[in-house]
Amino acid sequence: MCAKRRLQPPTRDTELEMKQSRPLALSSEEWGQLVSLGVPLVLPLKSSIDPNQSLLQALLQRLSPEAIEDLMKSREGSALRSWLRALHDHYPQIWRRFAGHLDSWLCTQELSGAEIKLRRIALASLAGYL
Repeated sequence: MCAKRRLQPPTRDTELEMKQSRPLALSSEEWGQLVSLGVPLVLPLKSSIDPNQSLLQALLQRLSPEAIEDLMKSREGSALRSWLRALHDHYPQIWRRFAGHLDSWLCTQELSGAEIKLRRIALASLAGYL
């Protein structure tokens, strides 16, 4: 269960540190894999990868809060956050096994109305292979 946490507004020093230490974005291949695993996005190139737990494990273990923080103001970030929340809420054993390192980050993320709809779409995809 996520505990409510008060966030301090960033100072100029922390904003500079964040800009200097930003990781690279996800590759198009990784996005294709994430979409095949159920991230509710429509990409121009469809991936022909069959979703399974080993691919899910590999991708979740490569994700880090720092790597996805840059995406949070984009539509891709909304879709990824919705998918992660669906996985966290409905498949807690899988979440703890493969993505426990993202737990404290995800608990600070709130879903908008549109992201709740995306979460439902992600759940339908996740149910197909989990």
